[in-house]
Amino acid sequence: MHDISYSAHEGAVDVLKVVGGKDHDAVVFFDPLADNMAMESKYMYVLNHKNKTDMKTFDYLKELKSNSYKDSSKIYADLYKI
Repeated sequence: MHDISYSAHEGAVDVLKVVGGKDHDAVVFFDPLADNMAMESKYMYVLNHKNKTDMKTFDYLKELKSNSYKDSSKIYADLYKI
């Protein structure tokens, strides 16, 4: 699994460089798409690392839960038995 250290904004700016764009509005368009991709990557990490001692799983689940992402609340409840 890949670690997410590349921000949504950095990705949008890189895409604009490739296509030759300079418009701030395009960055605003790309940011939500990149954010969703980051959330999905974290969700996939959690699904592949359902281990309550894995701190990355715990941190990702807290973030996913706070954003009401898919069934992250159920996974959290099942994994940590709250």
